[in-house]
Amino acid sequence: MADSRPRARRASAHLKADKEFKLSLNVVPKHLLSAGFVETLRSTVAAARVSARQIVVEVTERDELDDLARAAAVVRELRDYGFRVAIDDVGVGHSGLSRLKGLGANTIKIDKFFVDTITVDASTTAIVEMLVALAGDLHMTVVAEGIETEEQVRALISCGVEEGQGYLVAAPLPFAKFNELIASHRATAAAAPIDDAALVA
Repeated sequence: MADSRPRARRASAHLKADKEFKLSLNVVPKHLLSAGFVETLRSTVAAARVSARQIVVEVTERDELDDLARAAAVVRELRDYGFRVAIDDVGVGHSGLSRLKGLGANTIKIDKFFVDTITVDASTTAIVEMLVALAGDLHMTVVAEGIETEEQVRALISCGVEEGQGYLVAAPLPFAKFNELIASHRATAAAAPIDDAALVA
C-alpha cells in the first residue's frame, strides 16, 4: 500500500471537526491481500488520531481478485475494526454478482460508464435499478460515480441512488482548494434545502 500517512494527517482536521466527514482510500486487490495491510492502515489512522469509522477503503474491480475467500476475511477484519469498505467500478470490472455478495463490503460504487448513459439508454436504467435492489438485499449502500449534470442526478434518484460524486460537485482539487470548497459548503449548509440524495466530493 502506498504511504497514506501524509494524506491522513492533512485530512485529520476535517475528520476530527466533523464526525460525518469520511476519507476514502483507493486500494487494488494485491494491496488488500498484502501482508500487514490491515495493521499498517490501523497504525496510520491511530497516529492521525481519527476514527476508523470515518475511513473508507475502496477496492477497485478493474483488477482481478484471485482469492475471494482471503479477501473476504480481510474485509471482515477491516469492518470489525470499524473501517468501511466499498467496491469501486462496479459493473465494468472483473467480477460478477458472486464477488459483490461474497466480499462483504458496505458499499458498491456504480461506475461512471452507467452514469454517462443513464439519461439516454433504458437498459442502463434497468441495470442501475437492479444494482440498487441488489445492494438493498445485501444491506449495502450505493454511490454513483462521475456525475456531471443535474439530469443525471434526477435519473439516479429515480432509480433509488442516494449518494453520488463527480464533477457536478467539483473536479479533483489540490488540498488547499479542497479546504476552500469545504469551507464554502459549510458556510451555506444551514440555509440549503435538504434533498433526497446527497452528493459527496
